[in-house]
Amino acid sequence: NPAAYPQDAWGGLDQIVSIWRAGGGQVLLTPSTPMPDWASQCGCSDITKPKPAEFQAFVTALGRRYSGGFPGLPRVTQWAIGNELNIAIFIKPHPSGRLYRELFLAGQRGLRASGHGGDLTMIGETAPSAGRTGTDPLAFLRQVFCLNGRYKKVGNCAPIKADGWSTHPYNPKDPPFDRTPFHNILAMGNLFRLT
Repeated sequence: NPAAYPQDAWGGLDQIVSIWRAGGGQVLLTPSTPMPDWASQCGCSDITKPKPAEFQAFVTALGRRYSGGFPGLPRVTQWAIGNELNIAIFIKPHPSGRLYRELFLAGQRGLRASGHGGDLTMIGETAPSAGRTGTDPLAFLRQVFCLNGRYKKVGNCAPIKADGWSTHPYNPKDPPFDRTPFHNILAMGNLFRLT
């Protein structure tokens, strides 16, 4: 129930979504961490071991709030689950691909439960690199899809249905469209590696 959350916490997001939609813009919402400490498995962290069930409940509330049926708020139909969850400033422990897989599927269930099952839903938004202590974006992708280094399936993971994979292809070290010499950065110049 979106009314169960502190209403002042919704204020800024409500305003941005409403103004942008009123101007004819499309909105992409990205439910992600940080989270309340109580939503972690230890009950003590805003990024460590998020509970998939709590994440699902939050995404359900978010979907209901932006369903078009909540007073004064428009419908949102585009979603990306998780912001840069391949880096350690947003989620722990690492490697994090398997945990992210659980969160993505929980978020997807939350969207379905709130009437958004047919909306555009993307995996990610991944960071272009592992940062100091995270997971490289392509290694993260393999973890999410249960693939080995040769992109062959390992384990018993069921396929994931999504509309696409979202990434942030910036590179702070090189011009935007140059091929980067850094093998662990996924930027505009080498985005073909994600295909």
